[in-house]
Amino acid sequence: MSGAVKLSIGSFLALLLAELPVAAQSQARSDRPTVQAVEIRGNRRIQEDTIRFYIQTRQGDVYDPGRLELDLRALYKANFFETIEVDERDGDVGKIVTFIVKEKPLIRSITYEGNKAFTESNILDHFKTRKVGLTVDSQYDPAKIRAAERALKELMEQNGKPLGTVRTEIENIPPSSVRVRFIMDEGAKVRIGEIRFSGTQVFKDAELRNALKLTKERALMPIFKGTDKYHRAKLEADIEMNLKQFYKEHGYIKVQVGEPVTRIFEGSRGLIPMFRKTKQQFFVELPIDAGDQYRLGDLTIKGSTIFKSDALAKAFGMQKGDVVNFKKVKDALEQIKKLYGNYGYINWSYIPEQDFDEKNKTMNLTLEFNEDKQFTVDRINFHGNTKTRDKVMRREFVLEEGNVFSTAYLDLSILKLNQLGFFDRIEEKDYEVKPDEKTGKVNVDLKRASSRSGSREA
Repeated sequence: MSGAVKLSIGSFLALLLAELPVAAQSQARSDRPTVQAVEIRGNRRIQEDTIRFYIQTRQGDVYDPGRLELDLRALYKANFFETIEVDERDGDVGKIVTFIVKEKPLIRSITYEGNKAFTESNILDHFKTRKVGLTVDSQYDPAKIRAAERALKELMEQNGKPLGTVRTEIENIPPSSVRVRFIMDEGAKVRIGEIRFSGTQVFKDAELRNALKLTKERALMPIFKGTDKYHRAKLEADIEMNLKQFYKEHGYIKVQVGEPVTRIFEGSRGLIPMFRKTKQQFFVELPIDAGDQYRLGDLTIKGSTIFKSDALAKAFGMQKGDVVNFKKVKDALEQIKKLYGNYGYINWSYIPEQDFDEKNKTMNLTLEFNEDKQFTVDRINFHGNTKTRDKVMRREFVLEEGNVFSTAYLDLSILKLNQLGFFDRIEEKDYEVKPDEKTGKVNVDLKRASSRSGSREA
């Protein structure tokens, strides 16, 4: 009995000791003030419920400065306000927390001054492309103003005015709106005066300048085409699409073009008044490492079950030992795609693999074909046709429902419809081929077959 009593007393003491920290914690919590109320002041357009959505502090909570700090950060991140202050004062039964906000002003008007080389419509289109997000009745945001200034500077550069400047004036309209005015000084017109090449370029400067299609020195044709205007993005595209491709047509597969070097200088303007160069001119230098010239080793085609690989290889127009010409490779692959499309294999694709022999300077090219399934025609639909009977249009369609799909037959069908003269000319954008991967069938939708006024049905 006495042992049982001892055990009971020991258990009681252990339980009592275990409860002491909990009781202490409870007492500590009761000593901390609670939140009597959360108030919002200073808001005009932003609804109070919207502001409270970002605030986690609630009436009746234990007052927690750390949570208030998180609330403050959340409100700033919402991007509604210029300034936010948190005020706390003692109330009757706890702390009264007040968020005092100053809303960002609304933009009431945006004007552009000094732009002569481009229109306001051009500006708005460029803002949309660059996702500037600056519009009338939007909130004033200095970051968006800076983005707009950069976009305007880009427009001036694209239009041959790289020396132009942009400044912004902000006019306050009480109580909480602003007018935004962009003032541009386009500066002098600057065109490309000279393009040079450096490094192991292999070809003459004149040949390389001719390879560039979008970036030209100022001359008669470039003036009319606008290609004598220097634009960095346009030059980079020109290098990738044209200059490098020129090298790859001559076997220099690993050609590298370095960072363009540009500067503006005062150069000779020429003698012919209408076609004289600008006083300020761009000097452009392109460093080139042509690398080694490669010849064709083995050309291997795998995965071709519909056509013989040897016959397909002839489409490339290159024999073993010939200088590799990537243009011939590209053109041949486009022809092969059309060939497969003519037999209903519209999802044909390929994976190329290049294997270089650095000792002999040859390149083996392997093309892995994925022929996929053959598609048949399910439905041919004509939309927008109001005058000409459906049977008249179907009579001209060589491509027929139920037959194997053929891109050649589709092209011929469109040609025959255009030759009727009953419609506005049907372009490629006016029809769509919709394959169903599961069934292996396609629908052909002719979206616009508007009859010409006065045309007669056959």
